[in-house]
Amino acid sequence: MTTARRPLARSLTLVAAAVLGLLGVAGTGASASADASTPQLSIAVDDGRTEVEGGAELGYRLTLTNLGGSRVRDLTVTQTLPPRTTLASSSKGGARTADGVRWTVEVPAGGSVTLRSSVALADDLPADLLRLATVVCARTAPKAAPTVCASDSDQLPAGATAAEQQQRLDAPAASSRPSWLLPVGLGAVAVLLVTVLVPVVARLRAGRPSGRRAHGSETTVGTGPGADG
Repeated sequence: MTTARRPLARSLTLVAAAVLGLLGVAGTGASASADASTPQLSIAVDDGRTEVEGGAELGYRLTLTNLGGSRVRDLTVTQTLPPRTTLASSSKGGARTADGVRWTVEVPAGGSVTLRSSVALADDLPADLLRLATVVCARTAPKAAPTVCASDSDQLPAGATAAEQQQRLDAPAASSRPSWLLPVGLGAVAVLLVTVLVPVVARLRAGRPSGRRAHGSETTVGTGPGADG
């Protein structure tokens, strides 16, 4: 009885291992397929500025690049507009949205697509608005998670003022001292040294015995024979 069951148990073990192996292969294939379906993209945005003031018009340039070997179709590209701005125009069929502009594009393998938008900045800007930032993203579907994103920001006048104030606070204490303080301090130290050292040196010289002997003052005492003669 025991001998008959051993081949059966071995067969069941082999079948289970085969099934698990097939499931593992299927799972690996699905994962690889999912990774392969994600396009390889890069995106950039720039308005050619680093500082901006109220009332200015900003021209943004978006560049979407396909790094993969296959054409990517129906990509959704979105740009979120900064606060206190209004979309003036957009290229290649860009549609206005509640918070910016949206495009639907396709990018050839190894190629790039350039999109543009023009934004007008309000004259009156809040005092606490330090920088003006925009964010662009590319998605494989309108409601999909972003595949790639980029941003661009410019400093506003309030931001420049805040930066200057911070620099003054961070400056070393020595920079706030008057320019005349260092020469006056050195002069006071020199006067103090002269006042203290000159009397000391004079006293040392006055109390030092003379090391010179008068010429011919040396006396020789003879103790040998004929010393008296």
